[in-house]
Amino acid sequence: MPATVQADVTAIAEHLSSVQEEAPPLACGKAVENARWGVETMLEVGEKNLRGGYMTQAAYDAATPALKALLGILTVQDCEAATGVRRDFYQCMSSDYNHVYACGKAHPFEP
Repeated sequence: MPATVQADVTAIAEHLSSVQEEAPPLACGKAVENARWGVETMLEVGEKNLRGGYMTQAAYDAATPALKALLGILTVQDCEAATGVRRDFYQCMSSDYNHVYACGKAHPFEP
């Protein structure tokens, strides 16, 4: 991979893994919409990468159960009842500028 392309890949990865807006007001509808969209997109990209040969079946099989489990709990009701780090995750996801990966990394919780 050319150095300029690798630099772009690194910059994009750093951006996606960093929280862009630290403390937006909690908005459960927006947070759930943003989080579900992000997880669904990650699953779709994983499927495309698997079909395209960019990801092994083992790597895909290792990543998808956690993402699917997360989709199962990302609801407005869960957000409204959330406390602690789980509430912090939803607050982070209330911003359109934050990626689900960055919020999950900054505020990890078990689904």
